[in-house]
Amino acid sequence: MSFNSECLGQEKVLLKKISDLEAALVDNSAEFKRQEQCIKQLVDEKKAILKSAKFTIITTDLDGIITVFNDEAEKILGYAASEVVGRHTPALFHDSVEVAEVAKSLSVELNQEVPVGFDTFIVKAKMGISDERQWSYIHKNGQRTQVRLNITALRDTHGQKYGYMGIGKDLTNDHKILAQLEFERSKAIRNSKLATLGEMSAGIAHEINNPLAIISGSAELLLDFLNEPAKLTSKIENIQKASDRISKIINSLKKFSRTNEKSIYTHHRLSDIVQEVIPLTEPKAKRHDTLVLFECHSNSLINCDEVEMEQVLVNLINNGIDAVKDYSVKWIKVFLFNEDDVVVIQVMDSGHGIPEKIRTKIFEPFFTTKKNGEGTGLGLSIVKGIIDEHNATIAILEGSPHTCFELRFPCVKENQNAP
Repeated sequence: MSFNSECLGQEKVLLKKISDLEAALVDNSAEFKRQEQCIKQLVDEKKAILKSAKFTIITTDLDGIITVFNDEAEKILGYAASEVVGRHTPALFHDSVEVAEVAKSLSVELNQEVPVGFDTFIVKAKMGISDERQWSYIHKNGQRTQVRLNITALRDTHGQKYGYMGIGKDLTNDHKILAQLEFERSKAIRNSKLATLGEMSAGIAHEINNPLAIISGSAELLLDFLNEPAKLTSKIENIQKASDRISKIINSLKKFSRTNEKSIYTHHRLSDIVQEVIPLTEPKAKRHDTLVLFECHSNSLINCDEVEMEQVLVNLINNGIDAVKDYSVKWIKVFLFNEDDVVVIQVMDSGHGIPEKIRTKIFEPFFTTKKNGEGTGLGLSIVKGIIDEHNATIAILEGSPHTCFELRFPCVKENQNAP
């Protein structure tokens, strides 16, 4: 092979390598541009998320210095991102007393000393546990906002921590909704109570007229028996008994009609509450020839709102009277007893029980088995709501041959102080 032809061959090989290298450079340049575009897109998406998020997003480095402070954080806290990023820790807008209280609580929970400060926020995140709790955010102007704050650790692709992120939800609207729900609940309870009072009023008036007639009749005869001590004493005793009867009815009615904007929880004997309730239900029971019996085997205390408990029992007893009014045998029995640390009260009527198909609906609002115009369907739903608020339970007793509602309350020890 000649020298020229050999050189020509080497030149072709060299040109081929150059061509391949140029093609590779073009491909690498295109891939670099593609990756650059992807990174830019990710950055833009991150900015859009941070800007549009309706919750605060604050990130820090491992030392607690703020690295990200989104628009919602600026809105709720009043600081510009430029004021805090790279300059401050979240201590700037947290209550030091609250942080100390949380540190104390976490020390007990985790069985280790939790320092007061940035470590209070991240101690769980450092352990790989997501920490969510309510905190007070303090605006630049001093105004406080309650937030639900979730704190997690930030890790790179190798699993190494490089910072922490807190995502906070403003609870202002949630609190407003809860307040409105509480208002509506209180209004429903008041309306139900007024309806019950209206229904009872005629019977109560009749119930009071009887002892009033005794008082009037006995008083007229007092002068006739001035010289007969035994008869005089008897008439005076009749007047006292009738007066006591009226007083008991009026006091029960006044207590039942009392309206509180907010529930008042104190310690009461459930047996005492039942004794207050029975006189309120007797007029209706007598009108329908229904016997109301109370069998008490407990003197235990429960933590409750006394008036709300009275409303629960009046509703259950009156419902029972309505349920059996067309039966030949009509009675309501209230049983009170203890099971370990639980106070149990059962309200049973002579009915044959509630059909299985409607048991799951019985506590739903506006569900009623009464005829049109005889009930709103709110009574048992209100009862269920009150019982739930008292950390108690209500259920239809399984296996009973009669209709029986069973309520179970945590028992309070005699020497335990009311909250």
